[in-house]
Amino acid sequence: MDTLSDSSIPGTPQCPAYQFVILSLSFLLLINSTAFSEGKKPLKANLLIYSAGSWMVFSDKPAPYAFNKFTRTLYGQIFGLSGMAKIPLDLTIPNTSTAPRMWFGDFDFYVGKRFGWIEPRIGLELPLGYAIDDDWKKKAWIGTNNVRLQTGFSISRTHFETIGLPFGAEAMMSVALTEKNAHYERGTINGSLYLKTSRNFLKKLNGGLELAVYGKSGIPTWSRTRKRENGITLLPALFGSFRTAKKMFIGVKFGFGPSFGVYQNSEQSEHRSNSMDCGISIQYYP
Repeated sequence: MDTLSDSSIPGTPQCPAYQFVILSLSFLLLINSTAFSEGKKPLKANLLIYSAGSWMVFSDKPAPYAFNKFTRTLYGQIFGLSGMAKIPLDLTIPNTSTAPRMWFGDFDFYVGKRFGWIEPRIGLELPLGYAIDDDWKKKAWIGTNNVRLQTGFSISRTHFETIGLPFGAEAMMSVALTEKNAHYERGTINGSLYLKTSRNFLKKLNGGLELAVYGKSGIPTWSRTRKRENGITLLPALFGSFRTAKKMFIGVKFGFGPSFGVYQNSEQSEHRSNSMDCGISIQYYP
């Protein structure tokens, strides 16, 4: 699965998952051109988000890393299934002599189907052309460069409130399918959990709290010791949105929290860094 194809797209993995995601990409892009037209019930857009944000990492190094993303995210309906497609443009500003780099990150999509109070989801994350040459280790971080299969679920706040919990939840776990020119070996696991609650303060103003938990377990491909890295980041955040038009909102978000890591055969975790996540978005409901 980690071989490269001979096609005109360098770095293309020869694997069924990639062929599947190409078909899905073409299909989801079709939503963007047709779902806004009336009467196209099989393909329907529910929410389009343009966002700009920065993830900054503060550690003992001389200066923080800054991972900036300019993202277009589309939520919609696909033949009775809910779906999401996201394409980020990443700008990384490292704290070393490595030059800043801007390129498309990972194309991220999933589809889901609600069953009562829970919505199972399945999807893929596909690198969009970064880190495909012999100098990939020397370049500023854009992403892991692993094709990843992901699955998870969401629970709406409405259903949680029936049992006295005033928040919603989303969880996703991904596993790396490829490792050629990637930062981590095939089989690396990443996970995320979001707990969110919000309320309306004014007619046009909404705000709330979010707790995000990010986890990772994998072996770096360049590691000589072949030690597995395990890491977790806790990121509480404040967010809000203000309605500027009938179908349009402006959103803001700010979060800050610690990251911890545990190496294989180590008995204690260590505090590695602190992370700050902030951003602004335009949300449009067709």
